[in-house]
Amino acid sequence: MDPLDKQTAFRASIGVDRSRVSAFVVIAAFVLVAGLGILGNLAGERNDEASPRPPIASGPVSAATPRLTPGPTSAPTPEATLEPMAAPVTTSELSPTGVFVAGIGDPAFGGLVADVNGTIWANRAGGVANVDPQTGFTREWTLADDPAFATAVLAPARQGGVWLASPGVIRLFDGERFRAVIESPGSVWTVVEGSDGVLWATTRTYGLIRWADGVWTSDPPGRPTRGAVNIAVDAEGQVWTANMDQRADGEWTPRGISVWDGSAWTTFTAENLPELVDIGPWVPSLVAAGDGSVWVVMERQLARFQAGSWTRYDVADLASGVSLSTVDDGGRLWFVRSDCEACGVRIQVLDGPTPTTYTDQDGLPGADDVDWPGATILSGPGYVVAATEAGLYRLADGSWQRLDMSTQSGRPARASSPTRFVAAIAAMSRNEIWAANWPTGSPREDGLFHFDGDSWQRQQLPVESTVGQVVVGPDGALWVATASGPLVRRNGDWINLGDTVAGVVPEPGDDGTPCGGAVFIGGDGVVYYAGPRSGNRLVMLLPVGSSWEASLHPAPPLGDPCLATLAVTADGAIWLLQRDWGTTLRRSAGGPWDVVPLSPGDQPGVDANAAAITVDRYGSLWAVVNTLNTNGSIRADVMELAGAQWVHRGGGEGVEYVHALALLPDGSLIAVGDGIAQFDGQRWRHWWRGLWLTAVSVAPDGAIWVAGANVYRLPPSLP
Repeated sequence: MDPLDKQTAFRASIGVDRSRVSAFVVIAAFVLVAGLGILGNLAGERNDEASPRPPIASGPVSAATPRLTPGPTSAPTPEATLEPMAAPVTTSELSPTGVFVAGIGDPAFGGLVADVNGTIWANRAGGVANVDPQTGFTREWTLADDPAFATAVLAPARQGGVWLASPGVIRLFDGERFRAVIESPGSVWTVVEGSDGVLWATTRTYGLIRWADGVWTSDPPGRPTRGAVNIAVDAEGQVWTANMDQRADGEWTPRGISVWDGSAWTTFTAENLPELVDIGPWVPSLVAAGDGSVWVVMERQLARFQAGSWTRYDVADLASGVSLSTVDDGGRLWFVRSDCEACGVRIQVLDGPTPTTYTDQDGLPGADDVDWPGATILSGPGYVVAATEAGLYRLADGSWQRLDMSTQSGRPARASSPTRFVAAIAAMSRNEIWAANWPTGSPREDGLFHFDGDSWQRQQLPVESTVGQVVVGPDGALWVATASGPLVRRNGDWINLGDTVAGVVPEPGDDGTPCGGAVFIGGDGVVYYAGPRSGNRLVMLLPVGSSWEASLHPAPPLGDPCLATLAVTADGAIWLLQRDWGTTLRRSAGGPWDVVPLSPGDQPGVDANAAAITVDRYGSLWAVVNTLNTNGSIRADVMELAGAQWVHRGGGEGVEYVHALALLPDGSLIAVGDGIAQFDGQRWRHWWRGLWLTAVSVAPDGAIWVAGANVYRLPPSLP
């Protein structure tokens, strides 16, 4: 499955999801999204003189009480037990990786926070930045500067700087060094710091945990479930959580709102607050305000807890599907729509009985600019900033203006590099690479980009069409699959073979589709293409002199080759790995496509998810198979097709997701997905977990390039 669904956590936290994910990735992403929100906005002074005030209340739901009144709780969801784990604080200097960052195409920032000194911090895939909201000037750290910047969840630190939560470790970064390094038990999705210095974190394995006095412990007993999202710390240091529970069918449902006062949990549910909000199926937004109150919103229902009691507010014109992003120092509530398909960014601010709404008419990104309309809002002295898929925006004089991010010297300008998440790359050498955006169907966004070692250039192709896979042939020619047919680039010139392909298929298709198709070059130099122009049939292109002769493969149409990987083994069999909501491996030996099941060698009879395939120098097929274990971990087994039988070559736990696979010069395998992993014939070695990648290509000179939201060249030897 692809890790890039626009409705998953990855997109929400760093602006990347454009494909689909398997159930276990969705769950992790969902929790991450709920805990982080997404992206943000920056505003100047409002033109009107209305004084900040709460919206009109419909009346208190419960009388003020000196202490919170606990509500009924149900049996907790079984979870793994975290034995107390010692995690003393250490320090660390930055450790450069030797990675070359060739391009940072995706403009989306997430995790927008301000620390106690007023410094704004933001992150995106593979980078963390300081941002000046007035000028857009940034100081940015990437994977090249330290592995910690490969991916990180941001949280403000009470002593200044920002917490970076990465798989297995949480670091306090002050802009120069890691002032605190704390190992964590497993992958952390969200982290917040209480006023007492205690860290609260959500994890997949142990649910909510906390760190204090150098030790990690389980969530104190008293909450009704293991799931916690939207963690907030109020002005009194109390910790609030919006609770979620996983049903037997895998769905996550709300389980009320809990608060920890330092000695016990109190939970509010539909049973003891029937008139407050309908807990229902909605994931509540939970935000602590500077005046000590806590706000909750669920599907147009708004409530505030203050001085021991709840108050409900009926708000007219609050949009459906909004989440509460922040409450500014003036008491204004900022909402963002996040569940709308094919919508632009929509932000509402409540400063009275009715909200003020901002859309693309006010300068925000429109439907053509973003795939997901969510945003994260950050307010501070004299500003309001919104981080969106299209970049950072600030509010000034009633309209939103995009902040043009500055580029540090010594790095390629972002404006000329791929403008979206990268779907495919073809490495020509250590200094040259071709990259294609993840297809959206928009000619303005889709395209092919070339990097010559110093700068990026968008290519002018002979067709205006969606680009799919890109590969380098044995003769050094570049092949590009497009919706209009295959293109080949020789000696600097493009040759369009779309009509050549269409001439041999019964019903050639048109190019009005966001599908670019697939292309593969066999060991004998024959090129295989499938895409809209070929009517999704497989066409073979045989080199004849300086041109190519097309013939139709007898296999029936492929279905949807948009997210497909083609491969041809030494016996002439065609292999097709298709991705949609799952992955399916098919084989054709000249006839119909047969579905090929895969089972790890030590789990016979267990069908697993074929994540990626490649063909080695001998024409043998290799596949990585992902299997979800009963304990929630994911194993990546490596299988080789030898003598018509699948042989388990190794692998196992430690690599959670694989999207693409390539062969290294020494015969070992390199995989990208959740970070980078190398298979030495028996086991995986894994680096930079959480850095979601979708493409890998090995140049003829041995240079290794990988890509996702960024394009990287790896150092000659991995650590």
